[in-house]
Amino acid sequence: MRHFALTFWAAALGSSSLLALSGCGGSSGGSGTTSYHGIIAAAQESGTIAIVVSNTQTAATGTVTVSGTTTNLTGTYLAASKALALTGGSYAFAGSLSGRTFSGTYTGPKGDGVFSALSDEGTTVSSYCGTYSGDDSGVWNLNVDDKGNASGAFHSNSGGGGDVLTGTVNGGAVNVTFPGGTASGTISGGGSWSASGSSGTWTVTNHC
Repeated sequence: MRHFALTFWAAALGSSSLLALSGCGGSSGGSGTTSYHGIIAAAQESGTIAIVVSNTQTAATGTVTVSGTTTNLTGTYLAASKALALTGGSYAFAGSLSGRTFSGTYTGPKGDGVFSALSDEGTTVSSYCGTYSGDDSGVWNLNVDDKGNASGAFHSNSGGGGDVLTGTVNGGAVNVTFPGGTASGTISGGGSWSASGSSGTWTVTNHC
């Protein structure tokens, strides 16, 4: 995975299970806004992110929570380009919207990382934090909703970078792709990943 992650870290970012016990959302974030809930992943760092964007203006707000500490975020969302920018404390996020998912990169106390968040409009989003191992090892975090969408992010603990995960959940089975690779399994039992001649397993053990 390290070779894969190093190869695609710079280029790819521009270009969940029904077994969840609890989740976030179920409606828009308020009058004229839409909210998103998801995860962040960096070397030795997992956490959650909440994003609220205005449907009529450029204002965007959010929070990032790591190890029980929540940091408020403020910034902008430009509907024409679907570009998001949020900052707060030592965090700075930059990403874009594709369908129901915000994803992108961030900088924070642990260095560079990746984030992904699903819209909770009309659904419930549940986020899970875990790890992957095999030919590389690191952080492996997932979001799922009850509309069948799955997203997430992984990041190597050994300097290999990371990327976003995109896919589906169907009947408890999760299938996601990332640039150069695929992964499948279940929230309750974990699964496997493969990429560019590398392979291994992943598991998520708890809600973030």
